[in-house]
Amino acid sequence: MAPLRSTPNHGPVMPAKRIAGLFRRLRFGAIALAITATTATSASPAMGQFDLSEIGYDGFSEAIDDIMVAAFESGRVESVLVKVGDRVKAGQVLATLDQQPQRIAVESAETIAAMRGGLDLAAADRALHEMRFKQLKKLSADNNARREEVDRAEAELRMAEARFLNAKEEIAQREVERKHAAEQVNRRQVISPVDGIVAKVFVDIGEYVLPSDLTVVRVVNTSGLKAVFNVPASEAIRMSVGQVVRVEFTSIARSAEGTVDTIAPLIDADSATIPVTVRIDNSSQRWMAGDRCLLDTVTRAKPNRTSALTPESRPTLVSDQPIDGTFQASPNRLSISLLDESIRISDLPNPNVNLFSNDERSR
Repeated sequence: MAPLRSTPNHGPVMPAKRIAGLFRRLRFGAIALAITATTATSASPAMGQFDLSEIGYDGFSEAIDDIMVAAFESGRVESVLVKVGDRVKAGQVLATLDQQPQRIAVESAETIAAMRGGLDLAAADRALHEMRFKQLKKLSADNNARREEVDRAEAELRMAEARFLNAKEEIAQREVERKHAAEQVNRRQVISPVDGIVAKVFVDIGEYVLPSDLTVVRVVNTSGLKAVFNVPASEAIRMSVGQVVRVEFTSIARSAEGTVDTIAPLIDADSATIPVTVRIDNSSQRWMAGDRCLLDTVTRAKPNRTSALTPESRPTLVSDQPIDGTFQASPNRLSISLLDESIRISDLPNPNVNLFSNDERSR
C-alpha cells in the first residue's frame, strides 16, 4: 500500500476511496481493517508504519468426549434402553446382549460356591485327629503310649489339616468362578463410560453384533468443546497454551471465549501449519459440536515509542466521494468510525498492529 499523501495544511491525507476499499466482508460478518500510514512531511519526524488486520482461521468444533461405545463381545441384541437425545450417566446400561447362557452359568456357579459339605467334613476330621494326638501325647508323657503311636497321630493330624486347607481353597476357587460367571453377564451389557448425550444408536433389538463391528451406541459429552484449527506456523509459534482467544460459530453467528489447550510440536510440511486446539466451556449447551468455526486472535508487536504519531502528522480524511464515517488520529490513539461502529486502538504499536472487529454489519 502506498504511503499517505501530505498537504501543507492538513498533514498526511488518505482519500476516502482508499478508506472504503480497505473494508471487506469476512465469512461471518466480521470487518477486517488494514491501514498502512506513513508520514511524508519534512517538518515532522518519520512516522512508523502500522497495520491493522484480522487473523482468522477456519476450523471445526468437537465434543470434549466423543465415544463409540462398543460391546465386549458379539451376540444378539436383547434390549436397547436409550434413544437419540437421552442424557446418560457414567455406568448406566445402554443396551444388553442375549444373556441366557451366562445366567445359567451364574446360577450353577452360585450353587457350587454355596456348598460347604466338604469343608465341614474336613473340619470335623481335623478336630478328631487333633484330639487323638493330644491324648496320645499326654499318655506318652506318662509312659503309657509308645512313641510310634504319637508320631503316627501327629502325621494323621497334619494330613487332616491339609485336607481342611484344601477344602477352604476349593471354596475360594468356587467363589472366583462365581464372580467370573457374573462378569460374563456384565460383559453382555453395554455401559456408558461417561456422562453425556446419546448421539446415535447403531443397532435394534434382535440384530446381531458382529465381532468385526462391536459399536452399539455413540455418546458425546458436550459440556465442553474442543475447536481444532490449522494455524500458519508463523502465527502459531507466537501463541501459548492458556492464551485466551475468541471463536466464532456459524450456526448461531455468535462468538465464544476459549483457551488454547494444545499446540502441536511439529509443522505440517504440506500446509506449513500447526494444529492448535482451543477448549471452550459449553456447560450452558449454547454451542454444538461439529459446527464450523473461526479462530480470532489478536497479536501485537511491541510499541515503538520513538515513531508514534505526533500532532503535526495526524492524518486527515479528504473525501472525494460521500462516505459515512470519520478518521481521526492522536499520538497514542487511532479512531475509525463507520456509522455507529467505532474501532479504536490505544498505545499504537509499531511497526505492526492487528485489530479485529467481531460485530456483524451490513455495508
